[in-house]
Amino acid sequence: MNPTEHKSPLYDDLWIQTFSFLDLKAIPTLSTVCKKWKILSEAPLLWKYFVQRDWGNTTCVDIKNKTWKKVYASLVEEEKNWFQRKYHFFEVTKGFSYSDVSKIEFCNDLICIHQDSSPPRVWNYRLNAPQKITPPPSKMAFHKNGYLVLDSENLHRIAFCNHKGEEITNIRSQEGYFFDRRFPMAFLNDDKILAIEKKIPCNEQKQANSLSTPPDFSINVYDLRGSDKPLILTVNKIDIKKYNRKHHHHLITVSWDEEKIAALDSLNQIYVWNWRTKKLLFCLSSKNGEFNELILHRDRLILRNVQGILILNATTKELIGKISFIYQGACVRAYGKKLFITTTAKHLHIYDIITGRLNKVFTFEECLDGRNDKISAIFYKKGTLFVGFKNSTFISLLNLKTNQETFAQGSTDNTGGTKDVIFCDKKLIAVSNDTSFRIWDYSVKAKS
Repeated sequence: MNPTEHKSPLYDDLWIQTFSFLDLKAIPTLSTVCKKWKILSEAPLLWKYFVQRDWGNTTCVDIKNKTWKKVYASLVEEEKNWFQRKYHFFEVTKGFSYSDVSKIEFCNDLICIHQDSSPPRVWNYRLNAPQKITPPPSKMAFHKNGYLVLDSENLHRIAFCNHKGEEITNIRSQEGYFFDRRFPMAFLNDDKILAIEKKIPCNEQKQANSLSTPPDFSINVYDLRGSDKPLILTVNKIDIKKYNRKHHHHLITVSWDEEKIAALDSLNQIYVWNWRTKKLLFCLSSKNGEFNELILHRDRLILRNVQGILILNATTKELIGKISFIYQGACVRAYGKKLFITTTAKHLHIYDIITGRLNKVFTFEECLDGRNDKISAIFYKKGTLFVGFKNSTFISLLNLKTNQETFAQGSTDNTGGTKDVIFCDKKLIAVSNDTSFRIWDYSVKAKS
């Protein structure tokens, strides 16, 4: 059948739809078959599909004075030149050291480095200097509207400040309780925040800062909508002892999403609440070893123990999937509808968090600098997976749609590796435990 014999627009659309299932490398060959196929291989509809397939939503793509084919070519070129962007390396020593990085946040030119056993450190990207935070923080949480600061000198008070550092309002703990600095504060949405309080023993007020006080915790959700008032009212208070009065126990970890809060206690019991309706949804205990990690994401409860990972429905407690035999130092991260798990030091598995099914497997043999390394950090955003390594300063950028890998090149003199990595506001930020962090600014091209 000669494709040039048919001139119906509907018939052209069928050919374009057929071409769209082919690998992009086959399109130049198709264009040489005949004149008709050459025209169809240039069709805007075909190249628009390729852009959508490989880069997602096209609403944010600038197509002014461009064909869709040129748009695709420019995106490919952009991806190839990622590592040529403006690169910043900060080696911070005096007055800005850290030793046990748990995660990093970036918002409005402020980089916050959270630590497990020490106060957070904040760096001003625009001023290229440490940012002074008032009051001195014991814990922090960032949001587009501002940030929360737990006062290190007064654990009964959390201040809510705008990004200029001006205090808008503050939250006071319940009488007889103080905010526990071992657990994170968090924004549940634009106007609700999560904070965990610990009870102060009677006549032992001086032990408020001690980690050895008897455990009695309260998980609270506060409303920031009354920001003009000096005190924020508690809209939901969950007392763990209400559900387990027989045992003296303490809280291990807490996770949350848009509607639920999950908590793991020292008796290896897991509680899941709906913080909007203030109801306990269920409580369960492990029968196959202790849990050491808990993630609540998109109505899925992800539990990790020495035997592997369980994925449960966070409303019905139904088992969605089971993943066995992951190594002790595995990274487990949930982004969007994807669950990323390093099943070995070099193998990364990607699961569908809704169905629990395995979608893809990637193997990282070695970094660009030739070091045989282990995966230590994962971050995912808009189709690109950012992977950091334990001993290398290079960051792998993997396009999950095209499977193309590029690298953000770090300083060859630095051997601190990568503890955590994020991509936010066109900036790739990696931090290590050797008092240094690296920033690639993708809004500015590097000088040739």
